[in-house]
Amino acid sequence: MTDISSLPAILSEKINSKDEFADGFFGSLEEVLSEYTAEQFNWTIGYQGVTFCFSPYEIASFAAGLITATVYFDEYPELFNKKYTVAPESYAVTLSEWNDVEFDMNPSDGKKDTISAGLSYYTEEGSYKDISINLNGNEFTVEDVYAFSAEYYLVNSKGRYFVYLVPHGYNDYTNILVYDLNGNEIKEAGELDRTAFGSLVWEDENEDTHQSKLLFNNPTQFVLETTFDILGTYAADKTYTVNSETGMPESTDEFYTIDKSFPFVLTSKEAFNIKILPDMKSELIKAGSEFTLLRTDGKTYVDAKLGDGRECRIYVERNSTDYQLCINGIPEYEIFEEIYYAG
Repeated sequence: MTDISSLPAILSEKINSKDEFADGFFGSLEEVLSEYTAEQFNWTIGYQGVTFCFSPYEIASFAAGLITATVYFDEYPELFNKKYTVAPESYAVTLSEWNDVEFDMNPSDGKKDTISAGLSYYTEEGSYKDISINLNGNEFTVEDVYAFSAEYYLVNSKGRYFVYLVPHGYNDYTNILVYDLNGNEIKEAGELDRTAFGSLVWEDENEDTHQSKLLFNNPTQFVLETTFDILGTYAADKTYTVNSETGMPESTDEFYTIDKSFPFVLTSKEAFNIKILPDMKSELIKAGSEFTLLRTDGKTYVDAKLGDGRECRIYVERNSTDYQLCINGIPEYEIFEEIYYAG
């Protein structure tokens, strides 16, 4: 900011305009804020402005909770260094549980929008039953998610807004639920089953392995991991982009890549026919061969690396009577020594 001398008056007006903060301030809010130095303000820079945060009991009674106010670039253009006010065409931000976030979803309507999301309706079984989304005071309830926690993302894709919800429940599988915020009501856009945001695996100086989730902030390129039960249970990923019309993630990747950080190796206990890549010639592979799984289309095949470094494709199909996977008509457990499935 080029000059913060007018900031106490601006913040005072914004905070006092919220009815829930009408009482309980420690004296004149403008006078209190005028004593702040630049270093004493707690703030984050966003795509549309700078949000100032005041902890409980900092400028008002503890009951007032966390107090926030956003100073928008387009409201006070003279305050800001211009190079920080240029936002990408598409972006995503993380929403925290039941914390109101102000956004301008429609610059032409002359008003700002407020969105929040959080778990609701605590059950006797120890989980939350529903997730609620609140947009400008209008509440939409996603029922029967039964989650202990959740992730919430506000997605701007070329000026159209969506919410991504990722509830975490009783098992390790997660679904991504997508909701459309465009128009006069919140609408369900779609769902990705057994899918979560991608993760990064690395080793530290002690050769200990660590894994952390990748930050979702770029709707034009991000990684999602989907869990499959094809010759074992494992996660495999694709790179996606958000469709600005539907809000749904879409991928141009031909296949899902299985995480190489955790090799998934199968050993054959009898000879069977596979296709050698890339020319797809059929070859009989002997018993005792090792297969390191590499990729899958999620439905009909799994690609693997053989012990001699060559790559092959194993086609699979579901047995209609007992839903068992078969290879060349033979049940998978007759071909491989051990196959590890979760659940």
